[in-house]
Amino acid sequence: MAPYADRLAEALSDEDEVTRQWAAEALTNLAVLSGTRPGVGELLSHPDREVRRRVAETLGHLPRSASLPALALAAAESPPAARKRALSLLREMGCDTSPESLGSLCEARGIVLLESGDFQLARRYLEAARDYYLEAGDSESAERVSSLLGEAPGG
Repeated sequence: MAPYADRLAEALSDEDEVTRQWAAEALTNLAVLSGTRPGVGELLSHPDREVRRRVAETLGHLPRSASLPALALAAAESPPAARKRALSLLREMGCDTSPESLGSLCEARGIVLLESGDFQLARRYLEAARDYYLEAGDSESAERVSSLLGEAPGG
């Protein structure tokens, strides 16, 4: 389905509301499961309120093990409005949104992705984890993640 992400992104501007909603749902699943663009943060920033609502609804139906790290990554990579929405969704899902907790979520997902060979997406998660740890003042965890980044191809 990833090869069709561009066409799905175009469908977000379709005049038919149902088409926009289905495109938002499909793109949310792709962004969470395989890191395609547009990402969760971009979808949460979409100008169409119904698209944003469908993205949030879809995230709520995905397994927490997938949706929580994706929202933590979106909060790290997004402009302020989307960051605020991502953090709000995380809180609604009962997640601790402290930088330390978000760093831990991103680090765990990054390690899984490293082990599975998805180095590009792993790097995004690990960079977000490092930034969260630095924001929390946890230099030891930031250094640990930096060493993982150094081991990842492309680093």
